[in-house]
Amino acid sequence: MNVPNFVFIGPDKAGSSWMYELLARNPQCYIPISKDLYFFDRYYSRGKEWYYGKFKGASSHHKAVGELSHDYLFDTNAAGRILECLGSSVKVFCCLRNPIERTFSHYLYLRRKGLVSESLQEAVAGRWGQLVENSMYGEHLPRYVNTFPSENFRIFLFDDLVGNSAYFAEELQRYLGLQNCGYIPGVTRGAATARNQLLSRFVTHTANKVRDWGMDEIVGILKRGPLQRILYREYGASGKPKLNNEDRSWLRGLFMNDYTKYRALLPRPVDHWFDQE
Repeated sequence: MNVPNFVFIGPDKAGSSWMYELLARNPQCYIPISKDLYFFDRYYSRGKEWYYGKFKGASSHHKAVGELSHDYLFDTNAAGRILECLGSSVKVFCCLRNPIERTFSHYLYLRRKGLVSESLQEAVAGRWGQLVENSMYGEHLPRYVNTFPSENFRIFLFDDLVGNSAYFAEELQRYLGLQNCGYIPGVTRGAATARNQLLSRFVTHTANKVRDWGMDEIVGILKRGPLQRILYREYGASGKPKLNNEDRSWLRGLFMNDYTKYRALLPRPVDHWFDQE
C-alpha cells in the first residue's frame, strides 16, 4: 500500500491547499504530512524507495493513497516519471484556474513572501517568468493527455470549487474511489500580506533549504500550524490589491491563444475567463 494510486499535478494557486485538507480529513485516504513532495520534478534523484517511504503509513483500509504537488504539470519529465513509478492505472488530476486570475494570485503570493517588489510586468520580464509560464496550460497538458488513459486523467475547474465547494468535494472524492466525507466550508485562503518582508523572505528561503535537506515533514508541520498567522495577515476588505486594466488586457492577450490548445480538453468551455471587465 506504499505505492500511491493518485497524484495531483497542479497548477499552483488553484485550490491545492483546500484539496489537501479535504483529503487529509477523509479516513479512507492517506497523504503525507508534507504537501508538495516535489519528487517527480526537483528530487527524482533521491530514488523510488525514498518516495515510496513517504507513504509507509498507508494501510489496507486506505482506498486512496497519494500526494499533491502543484509543479508537476510544468515539468517536461514528470509525466513519464509518474508513469514509470506508478503505472498507467494511477489517477492523475489537475485543477485549472482562470489563467489571468491565477497569474495575479501567484504575483500577490510572491509579494507576500517578500520575493518581489516590482510591478507585475516587470516581475515577468525579470526573474519571474513562471508567473505567465505556469498559466500556459495548453503547453503542458498534452504531456499528460498523451501519457495516461483518459479515464485516469481528469481536469477539474477552480470555478466549481469556488461556486459549489460541496459539489467539487463530492466529485473529487468519487474520482479517487472514496466515500464522501463532506467538504470544508471556506473555499481558499484569503490573500495576505507579510507582517515583515525580511522575515517572510528568510522563512521562505529556510523552508526551501529544509526541503533540500530531505526534511519536508518539518515544513509540512509548520505550514499547518500557527506560523502562517504569525507571519502574515489578510488584507482588509478594501486593502487587497486589484489587477489593473492595463495588466488584465496584457494577460488576456498572452493567454487567449493558449486557451484554444486545451479548450476541447475541458469538462466544459470557460470562454468567460477572457471576458472584458
